[in-house]
Formats: sequence, structure tokens, C-alpha cells
Amino acid sequence: DGCQSLAFKLRRLLSWEGAEVRCTDAHLHREDFVDAGSLIEWSDVVFVGCPHEGYKDLAFRDTQLVFDCWGALDHTQPTVNIEPGQPLRGDEAPLKVAIIGGAGHVGLPLSLVLADCGHHVFSVDVDRAKLDSIRAGKFPFLEAGGPELLTRCLKEFPERLTLTDQYSSVRECDIIIVTIGTPVDEHLNPCFSVIEACVKSLRPHLRNDGQTLVLRSTLFPGTSARVGAALEKGGLGGVGVSFCPERIAQG
Repeated sequence: DGCQSLAFKLRRLLSWEGAEVRCTDAHLHREDFVDAGSLIEWSDVVFVGCPHEGYKDLAFRDTQLVFDCWGALDHTQPTVNIEPGQPLRGDEAPLKVAIIGGAGHVGLPLSLVLADCGHHVFSVDVDRAKLDSIRAGKFPFLEAGGPELLTRCLKEFPERLTLTDQYSSVRECDIIIVTIGTPVDEHLNPCFSVIEACVKSLRPHLRNDGQTLVLRSTLFPGTSARVGAALEKGGLGGVGVSFCPERIAQG
């Protein structure tokens, strides 16, 4: 897909990383595009970036890596087993965890669950009014079980949950989880600039001794590598960067 879409921007990101990229499109004809058969014969890795009907009959080699970004291909869906988390055992030390965007739809439930499991959580959010509401025991949005869990956290173990608007609190944490919302453009592509600004705000407070920065927001492939490279360039190569996509259905 050669338009200003997810597939086009993915092509740019892969090219920036040094990959040789070729494209095909069932409905768009450009001089720099190749036909689908030639592309599959040439490629080691294939990204299907648009749900065109014509892609369902493509025959891939067994040795190829195929990433079906839109579920356009006919294949069996994997079986997913979800097991509830367990509280800390007596011999396990609690972690100190910072949740960036900790008053939001992803960040607040995650903060409460981690605190309920025994960890010390710093919920960092720039919305002071929302933080004040949470401190008062008011859950700010619809979330099944959320108000009850907030009440229990504030009543039974308030020392595990710190609500703050200060990024400096991440310095004492083992893990920093970024859950901020990522706006999308007219093609529904997430905007990297929001994550970039967040990491820039965090950078002065990070420790170069094995902290882990987890990106949980909706992001492009390659974002973790870009963030890691930026941190290393700034002398923070000891900060690990990983990606863990959202696992909650809001509400």
C-alpha cells in the first residue's frame, strides 16, 4: 500500500532500520512497485498491511515470516489462555513500579492490580484533578470491579499506592510502564511524537543501572528500538526497553 497509511509508514520505518523493502498493491500501480508473486519469491519477511481480498489466496513459503497486520489472510486463530495473577509469596520482594498515565483507562486498573498483588506503585499523571478524585475514593470512569478495588487499596494498604504528578518519582522505581494515550491521524496511525515527548520528560529521572521501561501504549513496530537508541545516545544504555501491548478491555 503506497498511500499515507499504516503500511506506508511501516515501509519507512523498516527502511530507516536498514532493511531492503519492496511493495505491492492490488489496486495501486506505481513504477517502484512489483507484482505480488515476484514480491513473495524475493522476500524473507512479508507484512500484509491492508485487508485486500486478493491477498487471501497468496501462497507463502514455509521459511517466510508473515505478519498479517489486518487479519486479511485465512488462517486459524490461536487459542489464548488467560490466567489470573497471583499475589506475592512470602519469599518474594515487592517491586517499585511507576505507571505513567496512572489515572487513565489502562494505567489506573493496572496500578490497583499491582498494588493489590503487593507491589509499591507510583501512579504518575499530569491530570491533578483526576488524581485528587482518586485520592478521595472516586473511580473516574466505568470499570467493572474498579471502584471496589480502589476502596480496598485506599483502606487496607494505602502505602502501596502513591498518586503523583511528578515524573521525578520514577527514579526510585525498578520498572516504569508507559500507558499514555496515543492520538491517531486521519489514517488511524498512532502518533509517535506523544511517546517521544513522554520519554524526553522521563529521561532526567531515569537511572542507568538496569531499570526497565515498558511501552504499553499502541505503537508502530520499531518504536521500542527507536526509544532504546535515543536513551543510549543520551547515556542511558543501561535502561532496558520492552513492549507489552494492552491486555484490558476498557470498562
